Amino acid sequence: MKGRIVFLGNNVRDEYGQAALFGDLSSAPVTMEASRMCDAFGLLSGHDIEQADAEQAYIQSPLGGTETYIRLPKELQPDSWKHMRDPVCKLVMSLYGHPDAGGFWQAHCKNALESVGFIEVSESWQSLFYHPELKVMMAVYVDDFKASGPVEALKKAWTLVRSKIRTGAPTPIGRYLGCHHNVVELKDRRVIEYDMHDFLEQCVSHKKASTPFLDEDKLPEEDDNEPGKLADAACSVLMKVLYGARLARFDLLKAVAGLASKAEDLFVRLFADADFAGCRDTARSTSGVFLGIYGKNTFVPVAAQAKKQSCVSHSTPEAELVAANLALRTQGLPALEVFDKVCGRKVKLFFEKDNNTAISTIKA
Repeated sequence: MKGRIVFLGNNVRDEYGQAALFGDLSSAPVTMEASRMCDAFGLLSGHDIEQADAEQAYIQSPLGGTETYIRLPKELQPDSWKHMRDPVCKLVMSLYGHPDAGGFWQAHCKNALESVGFIEVSESWQSLFYHPELKVMMAVYVDDFKASGPVEALKKAWTLVRSKIRTGAPTPIGRYLGCHHNVVELKDRRVIEYDMHDFLEQCVSHKKASTPFLDEDKLPEEDDNEPGKLADAACSVLMKVLYGARLARFDLLKAVAGLASKAEDLFVRLFADADFAGCRDTARSTSGVFLGIYGKNTFVPVAAQAKKQSCVSHSTPEAELVAANLALRTQGLPALEVFDKVCGRKVKLFFEKDNNTAISTIKA
């Protein structure tokens, strides 16, 4: 049985008892593309691929940024604290759960590797390092280290790394990021097989198929109208399959993308309305705005706004147009930019008004 002491990141207060805010120092683990580049380097003649895990990775790195003090559970408090009513101590190392722990661990790891001769190969592929002298490439994903290069040089590289970072003993590449790596020796070449079978088995029981694509014309229409057996867990299953596809099963990418587009057709709905000369003192109207995400089984309120207009409208349609401008400019268009980037596709925005004259003016 294993246990881990963690920092309760959901219960952090500042000196005034308010929710504490940190600098949000983010980490950037190695990308899948960079990881595969490391694999490719290890397939060269005379090269090999090995891996190792950092031991208690985060707490190897000092915690910087805002000073943090913690309460220890009573069973972990030393006897010298017994006379204290509510003792606290300063958090010195990057304890799991702290919002900035991952960022400080990555910075510590980067500094440690660079101190023994490694260089980061690209700003775009962070956490991928190369040792020019030893000709060894190393990919780092949080506490998982993968190195490839000449067999003899790997031993020296691991010695250098382990002089700065505590890791387990290096082993031949096996399971890395949920994928079994099998290096196969053929007659005239070496290849690496990515086995995602165990990972995908956790997602859903699947039938053998000769191709991931189906002739949609042969699918009955009722399939689109009736909820599937995995409807409640569809998004979770989809993300796991997508991970497997991105890591090792490129042949599934198009099929997964098609499946993702069917998960639920989400759209954005924006409402705008206005009264007419509602303020007795200034005769100005008030704009009302509401923005939400909608779907067959989805409703998420995103934004609401009530704002007195900065001009005096001479009619109800004029006030409605001012409200429409506020809604589209401050909520609708910015939301579309965000959703387009997040979803990776165009998301529909439906704009709702209840004044026919204003609607005709907008359409014109």
